[in-house]
Amino acid sequence: MLHTARTIAIVGPDGSGKTTQAKLLVEHLQAAGYDAQYVHALYYLSNNFPYADELRRRIGPRKTRTQLTKTGRPVYLLRQALFGLVGFWFALLTIGVVSLRFRDESQIVVFDRYYQQFFYDVYGPLAVFLSRLLPQPWRMIYLNADLTTIQTRMDATDRAADTQYYATVIGLYDECSTDEWLSFRAELPVETVHGRIFEAIHCDLYRERVLK
Repeated sequence: MLHTARTIAIVGPDGSGKTTQAKLLVEHLQAAGYDAQYVHALYYLSNNFPYADELRRRIGPRKTRTQLTKTGRPVYLLRQALFGLVGFWFALLTIGVVSLRFRDESQIVVFDRYYQQFFYDVYGPLAVFLSRLLPQPWRMIYLNADLTTIQTRMDATDRAADTQYYATVIGLYDECSTDEWLSFRAELPVETVHGRIFEAIHCDLYRERVLK
């Protein structure tokens, strides 16, 4: 029987606070005595390559999706098709590598985002269907943010996409979410959101330990 670490994915649209909450959760879990690790779902494999960050900004799926919508130029259609050939397998490969690296059941891997928005950038309307085909984390934490909240937190890269893009992404997450997801309002103060996330995860871990 293959044993793997428990996985937690913190998801939500850009500007909802995924990276902040993922890192805070790892720090708090480690301080509580857990073997917790931080993993960026999209960068875990590619960060080992030179100029990876620059390439993502220039030709990544997000820019391709937004530029295709704006211009419809053939070069973006071609790029979109190429991403479509590898996008789903890239996600599966990353999940597989993480599962093989962290095989102790006592370990906890916190994913900074999962693949819902990435799949929208690559596959458009098929994103919901394809997201559900992936192995699902032990816990999915949804930072539920409205358009006003994420617009106030956008950096220059995020602002390259228009308002309609982010409205669509918010709708995507709402469609992907299930009753099993733990949902938290992203506009609340960072420490408030973190405290609620940690309390929910800590209670679940304690409950599982007692039931064993």
